[in-house]
Amino acid sequence: MRFAGAGDESSKGILDAIRTSGTLAVGIGGFFALLLAARRQRTIELDLKNKIDSLILQERIASDNMSHQERLADSSENDTRLRRATDNYVSGMDQLGSPLPHIRLGGLYALERTAQENPDLRQMVVNVICAFLRTPFIPHPNKVLKLGERRNIREIDDHEKEESAEKLARLAAQEILRDHSNPRDEVRYWGSLTLNLRSAYLVDFDLTGCTVNSMDCSGARFYGLSHFLNCTFHGFCSFYEAHFEDADFEDAKFVDFTYFNDSIFDDRANFKKVRFPKGDVAQFVDVKFYDECLFEGCVSVRPIDFSFSEFHDSVQLPDNVNLEYAQAKNKSIQQSLPRDWQLGEKINEQSSFFPIVKKKRA
Repeated sequence: MRFAGAGDESSKGILDAIRTSGTLAVGIGGFFALLLAARRQRTIELDLKNKIDSLILQERIASDNMSHQERLADSSENDTRLRRATDNYVSGMDQLGSPLPHIRLGGLYALERTAQENPDLRQMVVNVICAFLRTPFIPHPNKVLKLGERRNIREIDDHEKEESAEKLARLAAQEILRDHSNPRDEVRYWGSLTLNLRSAYLVDFDLTGCTVNSMDCSGARFYGLSHFLNCTFHGFCSFYEAHFEDADFEDAKFVDFTYFNDSIFDDRANFKKVRFPKGDVAQFVDVKFYDECLFEGCVSVRPIDFSFSEFHDSVQLPDNVNLEYAQAKNKSIQQSLPRDWQLGEKINEQSSFFPIVKKKRA
């Protein structure tokens, strides 16, 4: 009986050992299976990551290539635009040099279109237009007809027709300067421009409401009525030795030094409510005013200098002026002179002018 029980216990131990070994084997097998599964998962993840990185790299390369192509296209487009602008500019210049007025007119509009599309060329185009206006031109006065008289069309000769065409071209050039100097037209405004109209020949010149940087009209000849109403001049402005027929500067604003010395006004000179806001000197030295001289309501920090000037008709001047050595032809001017000035006696009977002198303080 004891022998049989011992055998049972031994068999039970063997079975337990086998069971334990089997459990360990299954556990180890499961561990290695999990390890293999994890490695396989890791391999799949790495492979997927590599594919994603490869796709990202390909997309980046494609994007860089596309950007490079776009830059090349933009560069090519800019080169094409610049070449086209240069060609149009040169073509406009050639047309402007034509002896035929209608071709010059086409050249002006071609240059205007080029400047509108290419801001960098705007001042250059303005310089060319100003140079065109500096070429000599003297309009003939219209024939005065008697009451009821009609002019025969045959009397209009070729020279007159050519002059009329030339005048149209000049008016177009002036209109281009005006249209692109007006800040109220945001689309067409070319910014504050510099106008070199030195010794130019201008007909019914009009800068009403415009804004310019600096303007040199020294020696310029202004035919007809010249309009500068409500015009602002930001920089140096010279009308030295300019010759006006009828000039209207009402409400104009001169920010910098203003120079009208030795100029001539054949007809009315209207400077009502003109402003010199920063105290810069406004000089009208040795100017000849043959008609009305109107400076009523003019505002200036420093005295406006009219020394050595001649007044042939009525005047309206502010009190803040210098009239030393100025003279007046009409004795009635006495009533409208500034409060500190009066007419003196003629130097001699042959003189046509009364000197303007400062009143003596009591």
